Amino acid sequence: MVCNCRLLYPCPPCAADMRADLAENPPQVGSRDEFAGWMCLLHNRVNEKLDKKLFDCSKVLERWRYGPEDGSCGPTEKH
Repeated sequence: MVCNCRLLYPCPPCAADMRADLAENPPQVGSRDEFAGWMCLLHNRVNEKLDKKLFDCSKVLERWRYGPEDGSCGPTEKH
């Protein structure tokens, strides 16, 4: 599934970059945390190419799963 994402890119140069990134850094799917970290690293590779700020991948689960510890995103349950 992840490898097919490159087929959805409407921009041919972006799709080529994604193919190269996937060949160099294949998806890490051993666990949810491993996959989330891999997605974050892939996201940061794109940000780097676009001269955008890099995301702190140590906070990926806080950002996309649990929400901030201050509860600003409402109640969540950690497993």
